[in-house]
Amino acid sequence: VSLGATQDIPAAAAGLTLSNSELAGYASLDAFTLRGYQSIDLVGNASMGSPQLAKLTLDTPLLRGTENPSTPTTPPQATIMARELTLTNSTANSAAASGGTGTLAMRADRLLLDAGDKAIAGFAEVSMNAAQRVSVQRAGALRVGGALTVETPSLVAAGGSRQTIAA
Repeated sequence: VSLGATQDIPAAAAGLTLSNSELAGYASLDAFTLRGYQSIDLVGNASMGSPQLAKLTLDTPLLRGTENPSTPTTPPQATIMARELTLTNSTANSAAASGGTGTLAMRADRLLLDAGDKAIAGFAEVSMNAAQRVSVQRAGALRVGGALTVETPSLVAAGGSRQTIAA
């Protein structure tokens, strides 16, 4: 799955490709789920969601920032927004977290780290801003290759949850 500044990705590339303008068409849904069995790539200046998107679920072992092929020296700058944002990995795949040069900003009222091993790669800085709370449930991990900042007034762990967060 490739999202964002995808206009220069070869047409023969495997998988789902959605440009920023196509993603804008999904910005006010009640629920939107994307599953990437290997990764979800945020290409160039990627913008996904909005404060009007009720629930966004990203189900993948790897959320990866990549440069736009037409401007390979420009670091990726990605923004993901929703009222409720869930990061999960329902696949049996796992991935390594490696650093990068870009920035990823995730903004939500509620951020949920759900089951499975999840990695964020390709970004030097990752910020998670949850206006109400960050919740963790079930077993899993979130590994970030760059610096990680989490801002929230509340961190909630569901009963029986075992989540590791590492940067």
